[in-house]
Amino acid sequence: MRDRWWPTALAALVLYRCLLGPPILTDESWFLQVVTRVAAGETLYRDVFFGSTPLAVWLAEPLARAGGGRLLALRLLFAVIQLATLALAARIAGQLRLPGRGRLLVATLLFTLQHFSYYSPLAMVFLLACYRAALSWRETKTPRWLVLAAAAAALSTAAKYHVGLAACGALLLVILGDSSLPARLRLGRAALAGGLYAALTLLLLAPVLFSDAAPAFADYVLLNKTRYVQLALDRFAPAVELRKQLAAAGNFRGLLDLLFSSYLLLLLTPLSLGLLAAAFGRAAAREPDRAWPALFFSAAGLSLLVPHALWSHFLNAAPILLLALVYAWRHLERAPAWLSRAAVAWVVCGWLWVGARPLAHILFTGKWAPAAIHPYRGMWMNREQAETFQATVARLEDTMRAGKRPLLITNDAGGLYLAAGLRNPTPFDLPASTALGRHGEDQLIAALAAGRFPVVCVNEDWPGGAAPRRLIAFVRRHRQPGADLGSCVLYEAPP
Repeated sequence: MRDRWWPTALAALVLYRCLLGPPILTDESWFLQVVTRVAAGETLYRDVFFGSTPLAVWLAEPLARAGGGRLLALRLLFAVIQLATLALAARIAGQLRLPGRGRLLVATLLFTLQHFSYYSPLAMVFLLACYRAALSWRETKTPRWLVLAAAAAALSTAAKYHVGLAACGALLLVILGDSSLPARLRLGRAALAGGLYAALTLLLLAPVLFSDAAPAFADYVLLNKTRYVQLALDRFAPAVELRKQLAAAGNFRGLLDLLFSSYLLLLLTPLSLGLLAAAFGRAAAREPDRAWPALFFSAAGLSLLVPHALWSHFLNAAPILLLALVYAWRHLERAPAWLSRAAVAWVVCGWLWVGARPLAHILFTGKWAPAAIHPYRGMWMNREQAETFQATVARLEDTMRAGKRPLLITNDAGGLYLAAGLRNPTPFDLPASTALGRHGEDQLIAALAAGRFPVVCVNEDWPGGAAPRRLIAFVRRHRQPGADLGSCVLYEAPP
């Protein structure tokens, strides 16, 4: 009985964090806007931009319908994703014979609930499912585990294609690296797994690949990745990102946030993979059926950091990196006993700091209040942020009542479209430089030049260099600035 308390406790913590976590007015609201448009009958990719493969949108669509377009309904999907992640991590930890699985899962929970995302964590769920099935196949050589592993890799591809490809690659390496089988059998098993993966992936993506949305799908999902790579080269290195966070932590609370926050995951990748490399020789000699899959799938987990690695992407990769870290720790056998206790104390203190703050803000400080505006009803928001957002929506509604329906070029456009009931006539609900496809920015500039959008609302303060600079420059040259709505400034065609 004593080992049965922690699954219930972790499930309760997942639901607590999902229900009390404040809405994200940028990326999460954009995803809801995409799902809402698809639920209303628009075609994904052809009518609505989406930069990943479609499984997350398909799963979220019925929840959006049932929840009346409220973000809280999507949080139920996020809770299921997190619970599945934790359950699979527990299974894998047991297969790897890791000590302290409860501590591992608490640490995983601490890190993976800091950012509300959908399609990348969903791809991680199926990557972990593939990992678990691959370990089971190495242990039993039962063909059904190969079928399940190939199916999981295909589902991961349908959520985020390069993560699924990495999972399939790791699976094939696990099969081909099994020296207990003759080479002919290994090749046959690898061909079986690879063929099943290809067939299932094609079946899952057939509604898109064999439709009129296929050209846009190829542009947005496959060919557009060069923009992400360029942005990553322009703005990211782990040391630079961590230094920025250290510089921003200018007071005691800031230091505590940094100490117990997900930004420490910037150190988790080199730490996990470095320790795994150091321990691998010993682990491979002792238990090759576990060591090789651990190595291959830990490397596959890095696909979540490609092509653009920011702190949110490290969060998505955290479960598999933590598994690698603890597996390596087990085989090094050099850590002092006090270090394990210190890690547990750090996790507990982190949850007291991160987890108790929502209740503190609701019950004592008064900084959080129930959201009073669609689509965030039923959620708690920072009172000041909510008032600012509501004021922006009110000004936008006044603009619409005056007969103007502006095109929004701002990073919180998704939430504003939903809250104001403003229809976006373009596919681009988050008009960042990375979310316009290869030609979207040119298309919008051409539409503006043709007078299609006489009123535009522009925000020039985009995070991380994601602003569509050519589009903003065109607006500033050919439109006259007007009222400031708070989130963006109206620009109108000259009389």
